[in-house]
Amino acid sequence: MYVDQYSIIKKPMTLGDVVTRLEAKTDLSTTKRRDLVSAVRTAARLLHRSPEDLPASVEDLRNRLADIHPVQASISLKRLANVKSGLVAAIEMTVTTCRIRKRQRPRSPAWATLVQSTPQKWQAYTLSRFSHFCSSQGIEPTDVSDDVLVRFEEHLSKEVLTKKPEKIVKITRQTWNGLAERVHPELPALTKPPSRRVLTRDLSTYPASFQADIEAWIARLETVDFLEDDGPAKALRPTSLRNVRACLRQFADALVKSGVKPDELLGLSDLVDPETVKRGLRYLRERDGGNRPSHHTIMAQLIAVARYHVRVSGDIEKVLKSIQAKVSVAYDGMTDKNRNRLGQFRDERNIDLLLDLPRHLVSKAGKVKDAGRNQALMVMHAVAIDILLACPMRIGNLSSLSIDQHLTWRGEGREQRVAIAIPGSEVKNRQPITIDLSVETSKLLDRYIHSWRPKLEGSSGNALFTQTNGNARTPSRFGQDISRTIKRETGIVMNAHLFRHLAALLFLDKHPGEYETVRRLLGHKNLNTTTKFYAPFETWRATERYETEVLQVRRAVK
Repeated sequence: MYVDQYSIIKKPMTLGDVVTRLEAKTDLSTTKRRDLVSAVRTAARLLHRSPEDLPASVEDLRNRLADIHPVQASISLKRLANVKSGLVAAIEMTVTTCRIRKRQRPRSPAWATLVQSTPQKWQAYTLSRFSHFCSSQGIEPTDVSDDVLVRFEEHLSKEVLTKKPEKIVKITRQTWNGLAERVHPELPALTKPPSRRVLTRDLSTYPASFQADIEAWIARLETVDFLEDDGPAKALRPTSLRNVRACLRQFADALVKSGVKPDELLGLSDLVDPETVKRGLRYLRERDGGNRPSHHTIMAQLIAVARYHVRVSGDIEKVLKSIQAKVSVAYDGMTDKNRNRLGQFRDERNIDLLLDLPRHLVSKAGKVKDAGRNQALMVMHAVAIDILLACPMRIGNLSSLSIDQHLTWRGEGREQRVAIAIPGSEVKNRQPITIDLSVETSKLLDRYIHSWRPKLEGSSGNALFTQTNGNARTPSRFGQDISRTIKRETGIVMNAHLFRHLAALLFLDKHPGEYETVRRLLGHKNLNTTTKFYAPFETWRATERYETEVLQVRRAVK
């Protein structure tokens, strides 16, 4: 007899099934049943799906819900937490394959003593979840092992809707090992897993002749010799020199990892042989899963070395350029990543959230009694964001602003304004940056300098955005801090460089086609660069105008 195999395949449970089972349960009070069903339906609504389309899996739903931000979802943080908690409870009650989570047991005496003995509150907070898990499993502090941490991660992954279980485990391990090393030597240390970062070999592991050749090339790039016919027209900045060194180091490392012995690399000439170049690029492409922009950058450096330092023949240079063309990643204007992130601002509510963020941060910091370093940092980020909104400069210029060198106060009283002037020699494209900040932004900046900046260590120096040692904040770290602040407060995902694109978007929205103004605002040397990057914005607005002016008329006729 024929049996339809598809009819006997058990379909995975969905949240729709969870709702159906909840409504059929007779051992729940009316209020409890209503709250759990509401949590399931609300979670589905936040994901813009129906309950029948979503799997009844905590592990799957965690990834889907991880990007839900309360501000973007127009929901309070507490309500979102309650929805997630109710969703997990609903799944546990209705999915037979899900282990029922026991009510959180009190810590065992040994765990309670350990947590209470931590020198810092954050250490107690970090170990809280782990201590309860171990207590529920009958595991005492002296019995903790790598296997226990693995089980803890499995518990977080399959039964809890917490974000990034692997990060919680990492912090738990670090906190535990710190206590074991400095406070409780009787505790067993946990094994630190190997780093996932791609680490390159240090240049000191190569022959001295190879190291000397790299330094000779760097020296050629950092000085201008007017007697040298094909020498550089201008000296490279320190950041550019670091990038050159990094490219050469990365490629040498790729060759070693592909099987070349380090002592076989005696000079830069060994890097630019066409067959050697192909070998290194094959390794990089296999490691990175295809071509990456960094591969093209490495090839550009190798070609420069081949032409001006090794002085290869014209035929070999042509071969190298041919290889470079095959690994290039063409971008016709803006990258997809930046274009997608700018899409957030098609929602005017996100524009309002970002524009109001500096004031929101200052207000939030001012409400804290006995405000200290954390609140001062919050105001620092508010000032940085306000400056980027007014003048979308690169993060390197923003982080290195000096009170004495770059800021000037003009006017008096309520109309006093701050002017920012950065010479072209400090800007990537050599175009000077000059702007008079608005009165409102000037007041915020002045308030930060006089009332909040003194709460930070290192404030005696001239750096506007100071580190504890008094130096200016590093561009990469400062940029990350700004991005995290924006994401935490608004749910908007953006980096400091996106402010430049956003400025163009907002201006062209009000003044279509005025690319010359955008070119001047962003300091582009070539108008074609501006047009190539920002012409697609006109398509966005054209579509919206068509929707408003044409389709609305058609609907009105109906």
